[in-house]
Amino acid sequence: MKRRDILVLESTAGSGAALANALGDVFPVWNVAAQDPAAAVSLLAAGRVEVVVPVAANQSAALLEWLRRHYPAITYVDVESVIPAGSGSDPIVRLAESVGRSLVLRECVGDPRLSVFASKLRRIPVVSSVYQEICNLLARSAVDGDGFNLQDVAELVGQDPGMAVKVLRMVNSAVFGLRHTVSNLPQAVALLGARRISSLVLGVSLSDQFSTAGAAGKAIEKEWQVAVMTAQLSRRIASHEGLSSDEAETAYLAGLLHNVGRLLLAANLQERYVAIEWPNTASEVLRMERTMLGAPHTDLGALLLDFWGVDSRVIEAAGFYTNPSEAASRGFSPVAAVHGAAVLLRRSGLGWDFDFMKDVGLSDRIGKWSQLDEVHHLMAVS
Repeated sequence: MKRRDILVLESTAGSGAALANALGDVFPVWNVAAQDPAAAVSLLAAGRVEVVVPVAANQSAALLEWLRRHYPAITYVDVESVIPAGSGSDPIVRLAESVGRSLVLRECVGDPRLSVFASKLRRIPVVSSVYQEICNLLARSAVDGDGFNLQDVAELVGQDPGMAVKVLRMVNSAVFGLRHTVSNLPQAVALLGARRISSLVLGVSLSDQFSTAGAAGKAIEKEWQVAVMTAQLSRRIASHEGLSSDEAETAYLAGLLHNVGRLLLAANLQERYVAIEWPNTASEVLRMERTMLGAPHTDLGALLLDFWGVDSRVIEAAGFYTNPSEAASRGFSPVAAVHGAAVLLRRSGLGWDFDFMKDVGLSDRIGKWSQLDEVHHLMAVS
């Protein structure tokens, strides 16, 4: 990660300096300074600040509104939304990751040329209303702390009979390894959970929207198979790392969507896409996508996912799975899971980012992940 200029707004003497030092410890390359509001204005005017982090929630709302109005290009981090009261361990790391992620994703999707390119594409998939409603249900339950009714999720899926049939067909496929046939939606939701069902719904919706005939259709089908296998292995890696089922499902979703930019390119630029003799290294693939098609699939996918409003960690995985050293997440994260899965599945000649694995403390996982049974199984069926 490159140098960044972060400004912490003081509220009481010393509190901002402590936070600035802590953020600098997470990302030593950052230049983090703490200033009172009066001094901060001069720094902002000099154009040397990318992110403002207010220390106190009760810091002058009028001041922050003034800053946003006069310096709209600067990122303003709401500390309480990142580190709510009573949150778990490593709150400073979580805050630093959130700040870093907002910066790298802004660069990834903020290039006006990328937006212009994307606006010319004719086939842009949209998130299904069923998927959106399930996500809203999960978000409300997380805020209220009351959980959610699985029957409500089943009823949402049942609003689209065609999708319900496809979800049941997928649930009963060999992929999930269930020992008996699932014949109704409430049972499927109870067995797999709402988050996994939401991923299935999104996958079904996307596969329908991207479907096409001919050589381009075969290319899209191959990319979709890669996405599903990467998702399965990403989830397995996350489970191996001891993550909860919900966190593992986030890794699954990140794997499922990591190459959505490739699907966009294949669906919209069919003749040019199938005519390309693709190279066997990931860096060359990205270069050729940029020069021959107009944009690398990583940037294009991140732009689409940002438009959909999905979890920023999922966007980060799509944008940086080929070069995770440029991402902001520390330790194990969806981008680490997808990077590992893509390497192990020999995706486009992608090799390990050893610097990243060392920096986030995962160097010893390379051998362990490669020995997972799912790696050998997925390689055999690919």
